[in-house]
Amino acid sequence: MKKITSLMVAIFLIASVSAAVIIETNWQLSAATNPSTLPAWVGTGNLCRGLAFGKMGANERVFAISRQDGNLIHILNASTGADLGTMNMGTSVTEGTHVISDGGMTSDGKLLVSNMVLPGIFRVYLWDNETNPPIIAISYAITNGRYGDKITVTGNYNTGTAKVYAANYNVGTSKLLCWSMIPDPSNAGKFIFNQTPTQLFDVATTGTFSQVDVRPDGDIFYKTCNSQIIHYTAAGLPVDTTIATVVANYGITVRYIGKDALNNEYLCYFRAGATKEKLNILKLPNGSLKNATVIDSTATLGKNANGNSTCGVIVNVLPNNDVELYVLSTNNGIGKYTVKGLFTTTGTNDLSNSNVKVGYSKRNISVVGTQASSIELFNTLGQKVKSIVNSNELNTDNLKGVYIVQIKSEGKIVKTSKLSIR
Repeated sequence: MKKITSLMVAIFLIASVSAAVIIETNWQLSAATNPSTLPAWVGTGNLCRGLAFGKMGANERVFAISRQDGNLIHILNASTGADLGTMNMGTSVTEGTHVISDGGMTSDGKLLVSNMVLPGIFRVYLWDNETNPPIIAISYAITNGRYGDKITVTGNYNTGTAKVYAANYNVGTSKLLCWSMIPDPSNAGKFIFNQTPTQLFDVATTGTFSQVDVRPDGDIFYKTCNSQIIHYTAAGLPVDTTIATVVANYGITVRYIGKDALNNEYLCYFRAGATKEKLNILKLPNGSLKNATVIDSTATLGKNANGNSTCGVIVNVLPNNDVELYVLSTNNGIGKYTVKGLFTTTGTNDLSNSNVKVGYSKRNISVVGTQASSIELFNTLGQKVKSIVNSNELNTDNLKGVYIVQIKSEGKIVKTSKLSIR
C-alpha cells in the first residue's frame, strides 16, 4: 500500500532580501519594446481596457477585451502571446454605454465579460468555449451610478460558488455590489446567477474607475484612479490604507498575490503615467498597508498617454511559487512576466487558510475544511501529473515519489502541501 511518509503544512518563506526577486519578461507586445508590435486592437484610442486569464478547455488563454476594432474579445496564447482570433460575439452583446468593458474567469473556465452602464442595464455575458456565442448571465437595471469599468470574478460556476464584484465610479461614496449564484429552478443540480446583487458596503473614495480584489478570507482591497489602496474587512470595516509616498494615486487595479509564514502579504497594482505603465509589487509587513514598500516592478509597456489609467491585471501563482503576471496598459500594450524568488519552496506553502486540511487514506488524497474546486498534483519540476475538479478526493494509484498537491476553492489557492508517496 502506498502511504504518505511526510505531509508538511505548507508555508511561504520570503526570500531573505528583495534583491533575490527576479522578474522575467516572457513576452511583451508594446509601444515600449517596438511600436510595430503594438496590436491594432490595443490602439491608442483608450478603448482596450479589460483582461481575463484562465484555462478554457485544455488551453490556457488570455482574453483582451477591446472596443478599438468593434467590440471584440481577442484570444491570446498565454504562453507566447500569439493572437489566435476572436470570440464569437453572437447577437446578444448589444447593451450598455460601453458594450464590453472588463472580464474575468471562473476556476472552471467560464469567461465572464461585463458591459459598462451610466446608468442602464448592467450585463455580464458568459462564454464556456472559444467557438459558441455567449449567454447573458447577469442583467440588472442600474438606476444610479456607473458600473462595469472594472469587475472581479471569483469561484466556480458549475458548483454555484462563482461571484462577480463591481464598484461604481463615483467621487465621495461608492457602493460595492456582489452577484452570487442560486440553484437553477429549471435544472436540478445546476446554478445561475442571482440577478439581484448584494450590496456589501459603501466605500469612501476620492477617485474614479473603482476596482476591488478579494483576499481568500473575504477581506477586500480597493483602489481607484487618484486614490490610495484601502483594506476593508469582509464586513466593510476599514483596516488601513497605503501612503502616497509609496503608492501612486495615479493607477488602479490592485491584485492580491499571497501571504508568507512571517505574516507578510504581497499585492500588486498598476502604476500609470509617462515612463510608468507597469505593475508595482508591494510587500506588506504583518499585512499592513501603511507600512507597504515597493520591492520590484515589471517592465514599462510604453509612454503613450493613458488618461484614465485603465488597464488589466492578472495574478497566477504557480505550484513552485513563481508568480505569473499578465498586464494590459491601455494605449501601450500587453505583456506576460514571471516573478521568481518572491517566495521560496523551502518547505511548501499555505497561502492563508489554516482550516483546510489534507489527509490520505486508501490511496486517496482527501481535503477537509473547504469545498475544493480543484485538486492538482505536480511533480517537483512543476509539471501537473494528475488533477480533479469539484471533488474533495484525488486517487493516487500508480504514483510514486515526491509531489506537491495544490488545493483551490472558489478560484483561490487555499492550501499547497508537499508529500512523498511510496
